[in-house]
Amino acid sequence: MAVEARDRILEAAVREFAQYGYDGARLERIARAAQVHTAQIHYYFRTKQGLYEAVQAYLRPPSLEGVLDPLRAEGVP
Repeated sequence: MAVEARDRILEAAVREFAQYGYDGARLERIARAAQVHTAQIHYYFRTKQGLYEAVQAYLRPPSLEGVLDPLRAEGVP
């Protein structure tokens, strides 16, 4: 199964932001690495900031809060 364009963009953006930081990252390089046109980045993420926030969410480990909330409701610390 082919990797979807959105996923390729996210993976390329992870590498770009890691290497260059937010200010140094370029959407053109991300698009080239993901083999998409920059318009697709704007389609999926609207802005560089939107892409950066999506990368942060993509990298964030799943939260345990959804698991812990029911336990807390039962009085388990």
